[in-house]
Amino acid sequence: MTAKLYEDLPHWLQIKGDPSIRNTVLLQTRVESPMDQNLDQVLSVIEELLVERGMFQGVAHFASSRATVMEWSAPLLQHTPSGHNKR
Repeated sequence: MTAKLYEDLPHWLQIKGDPSIRNTVLLQTRVESPMDQNLDQVLSVIEELLVERGMFQGVAHFASSRATVMEWSAPLLQHTPSGHNKR
């Protein structure tokens, strides 16, 4: 039903936001984060969490060096590295 609305859209389209930011968003460069700098160790920890520790879902945000982990033992509890738990 809505497919026709999206047929003619350009590859990149941002509608909301400050025009001065919108006009330069694609010119921004990404700075290497601490997680990027320790990629082998981060991937090793993720593998251990998946294989040995009961993690069934995880999100690694490399740009901001943050991760969210969900375990089998507590599927409704999200653990973040800062120690704040969300229900």
